[in-house]
Amino acid sequence: MNFQLQWLSPVQCFVVFDLPLATQYEVLLLRYWIGLLQNEWKDQLLEIQSEPRGILLFFSVKMAKKTTEKRLEKTWQKTIGQKEMRFQSWVFPLLWDHSDRGDLFQYFKGDPSQLQAYQEQFVAQPLYAAFYGFMPGFVYMGGLPPAMRLARKDEPRLQVPAGSVAVGERYVGIYPQVSPGGWQLIGQTPIALFDRNRSPAFFLAPGDRILWKSVSASEMKYWQQQYNNLPQSSDDAILL
Repeated sequence: MNFQLQWLSPVQCFVVFDLPLATQYEVLLLRYWIGLLQNEWKDQLLEIQSEPRGILLFFSVKMAKKTTEKRLEKTWQKTIGQKEMRFQSWVFPLLWDHSDRGDLFQYFKGDPSQLQAYQEQFVAQPLYAAFYGFMPGFVYMGGLPPAMRLARKDEPRLQVPAGSVAVGERYVGIYPQVSPGGWQLIGQTPIALFDRNRSPAFFLAPGDRILWKSVSASEMKYWQQQYNNLPQSSDDAILL
């Protein structure tokens, strides 16, 4: 991955990637790199905002452009020299929407074979946390194959229930609170991605793997009754 620097001001620098991040490995590289940059500039760096096209650095003091570029290159070379990238794998329960008014039913025009095939493929497909956006706790999950991507709705809903699992083109998301939304709703999960009363309030880190497990209505009710209900997780890594 190559990058270029765009200085928005003497204290704001946008590091632009040559290509948008498109894999779990690339997201994990960025996560590690950000950690190095935070340590490198711990006294001058106020914040780092990331997205698929790059990272935006906010400094507390005016930065020398040449020195900044050298430090970025040095820490990037250290990043790509790592032999493994560690992350968490999470298993999310998913209650499918089987109603004839549901988005998935409407999308496949009620064809039971297509509905079943999509559900089976979905729970068999590992995703990864790509980036946060839209609202607090909304995680854009990447890794959905082109054949499983669903076009956004022509007219967004004014209210999407909290916990709704949805597909919008190449991404999958979970609505953390009631809000408008134009993605195709496929079911519900009892897992709250954002809870200010929980520690941590956000538990998914960029690059974490997300797996899905279909559950029944009774299993969903059990999950909803649990306090601080985080999904099952395990340590994992990509070895290089």
